[in-house]
Amino acid sequence: ARKSYQLVDCFDPGQNFSKFLNDEARSDQNLKIFAFVRLFMIYWIILGHEYLGALGVASNMDEITDLTSYPYMTFVYGAEFGVDTFFLMSGFFFVYVFQRRFKAHSIGPKDFILVVLHRVLRIIPTYLVVILFHWKLLPFLGRGPFWQSFTTTTSKICGNIAWADLTLVNNLQVGNVLLEDCIGWGWYLGCDFQLFLIMPFIMLLLQKSRMLGKGTITALIIGSLIYSYYIALQYNVPPVGLSSFSNDYFTKYYLVPWTRAPPYLFGVLVGLWYTEERGPLSKAFARSRVLQLVSAILGIFTLYWSVVVVLPLLTNPNAFTDVQSALYVAFSRIVFVAGLTALLLPGLVGAKLLRELFGNIFFDVLSRLTFAVYLVHLVVILWKSNTSVTPIFLSHSNIFYRSLGTTALSLGIGLLLHIFVELPFGNLGKVILKQ
Repeated sequence: ARKSYQLVDCFDPGQNFSKFLNDEARSDQNLKIFAFVRLFMIYWIILGHEYLGALGVASNMDEITDLTSYPYMTFVYGAEFGVDTFFLMSGFFFVYVFQRRFKAHSIGPKDFILVVLHRVLRIIPTYLVVILFHWKLLPFLGRGPFWQSFTTTTSKICGNIAWADLTLVNNLQVGNVLLEDCIGWGWYLGCDFQLFLIMPFIMLLLQKSRMLGKGTITALIIGSLIYSYYIALQYNVPPVGLSSFSNDYFTKYYLVPWTRAPPYLFGVLVGLWYTEERGPLSKAFARSRVLQLVSAILGIFTLYWSVVVVLPLLTNPNAFTDVQSALYVAFSRIVFVAGLTALLLPGLVGAKLLRELFGNIFFDVLSRLTFAVYLVHLVVILWKSNTSVTPIFLSHSNIFYRSLGTTALSLGIGLLLHIFVELPFGNLGKVILKQ
């Protein structure tokens, strides 16, 4: 009977809403600094996608060259780093949770199965609801000159390929994910899950030998960077710009785990550093305000450089040599997450100011919606774009205001998904793990 009550409680919306609002007394308050990071990155991704959503229905496509030459576009193109940041946090929190749960005993096959099951229960139910809504219900919620064509195409594609989304392998399908996938932006979930699947084996190596485990992680990062450089050089992958949206760009570089692994694995290394007993250097860093300030300044400079270094390419696509372009494509993502880590390090060792700025209760509560917001935001963008009665005038100010509306609507829908789907099945996963 007690187990039955636990299962029922998992789906209690009142309890789940209280859980959403509750500023839980966490064992580690330093980790709240990630709250603002999550929110900023999800908005950055929304902003970037808002531009893509408007391209197909814009009234002034003849002005696109002028619009994309503005320096501001370096920030828009930099939205891709938002996904790398989520990879970084995914790797970090996998290690953090895994170390807390399994530190007291060695890892066995049963542990592997339970960890994967918990992950699936956290992802698939919410993902399934969004897919079904996008595929079956959205066609009844709009009208306009673009709507019939959009919904007919969506229905056909989802009917053919939704299985790949739900099995988390859609990022490995051949073709342009923007045009040939039901939930094209779900590639991130597939890629993240595939990287997650190798982690129990890496943790097993780490339990046998910390040096061997860390050496393996480092080797995987280096190997991925070298391979990414080769792919960028071989297929002339451009660092930025709409010209990068080709099948080769997606299938050989952008979507696959063997090129997107470095930020995730870097997050694993940061997580190992954070959960291990601090050495002399880490203790000295935690005590020194000067070192923390230097770290934050270096982090800010690195983030800034990662975004604006491509500025010459906005007016001259040939401003970089092939080698320079390939180096940027291969290394910019890990450089960005390294800069972000340097910025956050003072907060991770206890700097109160950074923790209060980035982890206040407002950011902390809203950041819990980012998974659901990521899933629904492009449904909202596509709905807005394709129900437009007249073509959209493409301008930076217009897209900015549209992105604010998308964010607000996505947060509202995301809250419903979080309370009625994501939290209930997440609770169920925790009950199963405890049993």
